[in-house]
Amino acid sequence: MIDSLKLIAAVLVASTPGAGAFADDFGPLKGTKCGSGGKSVVVFLHGDASRGAPATYHCALMRQRAQEGVTTIALLRPGYDDGTQTSAGANHERRDQDTKANNDLVAKSWSAVKDVNPGEGLAVAGHTDGADDDNRWPGLAAVYIAKVKSAGAPAQLVKTSGANHWNGTLQSAVVKTMIAEATR
Repeated sequence: MIDSLKLIAAVLVASTPGAGAFADDFGPLKGTKCGSGGKSVVVFLHGDASRGAPATYHCALMRQRAQEGVTTIALLRPGYDDGTQTSAGANHERRDQDTKANNDLVAKSWSAVKDVNPGEGLAVAGHTDGADDDNRWPGLAAVYIAKVKSAGAPAQLVKTSGANHWNGTLQSAVVKTMIAEATR
């Protein structure tokens, strides 16, 4: 709890190095491809959208990034919809979604994106788990990062002061981190 309770927000970024043709194949999860270009694909996985509305806020963010010449995908978490399509999996009434089955669906989708983009870098970003985050407990992001690293994938936890589950401060940090990963 020590430092993790002092967290105000966290951003997860996982990237793998690797240029090729792009197809709209996201594996078991649904999403929206918002552009193409650059040497990397940026996938953004939204937060838990607890109020029950369709998960769409991350689509606008990905459309903006696409205008900067980056291939972007706004991916729907397991069991979530955007008003027209629903991802496989269960959102458990938008609580306790970090199940092995759901995590496997996310991993399969990331693999599917990577498979149709051989040689391109893949940067994945999401947000959740800050001390001022009224939706999630802050230590979960650190545990997730540790598991990603133990599986041999590069991952980074970015702590952002002055942010909550999703406000302008966190959005700016997410954008900065995604673009840095996509262009390195």
